[in-house]
Amino acid sequence: LTSPTRSAVLDCDPTLVVQRTIAAAQAGERLDKALAGLLDGLSASQVGKLFRSGAVRQAGRRVNRSNGRAQKGSSYQVELPLADAARSELSLLTEDEHIFALAKPSGLLTHNTGRSTEPSLADLAELRFGPLPRDAGDERPGIVHRLDRETSGLLVLAKTPVAMQSLRDAFRERSVSKRYLALVQGSPAQDEWTVDAPLGPRSPGSLGDMDGQTIDPGGKQARTTFQVLDRGPVFSWIACRPETGRRHQIRVHLTASDLWIAGDPLYRPDRPAPGAPPRMALHAESLSLTHPASGETWSACAPLAADLRPWAPPGLLDAH
Repeated sequence: LTSPTRSAVLDCDPTLVVQRTIAAAQAGERLDKALAGLLDGLSASQVGKLFRSGAVRQAGRRVNRSNGRAQKGSSYQVELPLADAARSELSLLTEDEHIFALAKPSGLLTHNTGRSTEPSLADLAELRFGPLPRDAGDERPGIVHRLDRETSGLLVLAKTPVAMQSLRDAFRERSVSKRYLALVQGSPAQDEWTVDAPLGPRSPGSLGDMDGQTIDPGGKQARTTFQVLDRGPVFSWIACRPETGRRHQIRVHLTASDLWIAGDPLYRPDRPAPGAPPRMALHAESLSLTHPASGETWSACAPLAADLRPWAPPGLLDAH
C-alpha cells in the first residue's frame, strides 16, 4: 500500500477473519471442499492448510479436522491472509480505466474509521487493484460512498483523481440513483410509500452500546421511497430507494413505518421474530450515475448476497 500509516497497521495485523455458513447444497461434503466453495480463489488444498494452521474456528473453538462432513447451517470463522482475503472477499462486478464496482460482503468495513485497525474493503481493494486516489483522505483510497459494516452489496470506487472528484460531486448533488433490497419484519401498510423525515445527529448510547440515529424535525433532510416486492406471513421483501444519503437512513425510515430490517442488531422490535438471517438483511442491489469520462449513464448491479438467498422467493432471485 502507498500509505505508511495503513501499511504499518496491516503489517501488524496481516489477516482478516471472515465467516461462512454451510448451505444446503454443500451438506455432506468434506469441510475443506465445502469452505473452498465459499471462499473464491482458494482451493480445497489451500483451505486444508488453513485448518492445519489453526485458522478455522467454529463458535470460537479451533476446528482441526478438514475431512469432517459439512452440516447445513453450520458457521465457521476463517482467518485469511490479506492476499487471500483480497481475492476471496472482493467480487469484481465491472471495471474500466476510470471506475470499478465491487460486491462488498457483510461484516467488512468499507474503510477504516479510526475506531478499528482491522483491514477494510479499501485496504483489500488496493492490495488487489493497486494504488487508488486518496483525495478523500489516507484511510479512504478510491472510496466515494460507503455501506454499513453489516450491509452487503454494490460499491463504486474511483481509479483516478478526476473520476474520484466527479463521483464525489455526483453523490453530494444527489444525482446517483440507488436501490437496496431489505427483508423486513412486519406487514407494510401499503404497497408503495415515501418517508420524508429529517435525521438528527448520532445518539451515543441511546440504542444499546452502538450509536443510532433518530428522526429530528431540526435535522438534515432525508427522503426514501419504498415498494413491497414480496409479502410473507412473518417477513417481507422491500425495495428501498434513498434520495438522500444520510447515515442509517433506510433503517430509521423503516422503523418510522413500523417495520424493522430482519437481523438488525441496532434498530429492532421488542420481540424479534424467530427465523431471521444471522445478520442484518440489507443489500445494496444497484446503482446508476453519469460516467465521469464519457458523460453517459453508467449502471451496475450486485446479485443478492449468498447468505440472504435462502430467505428470498424464487421470483426475487429470478428478477436479479
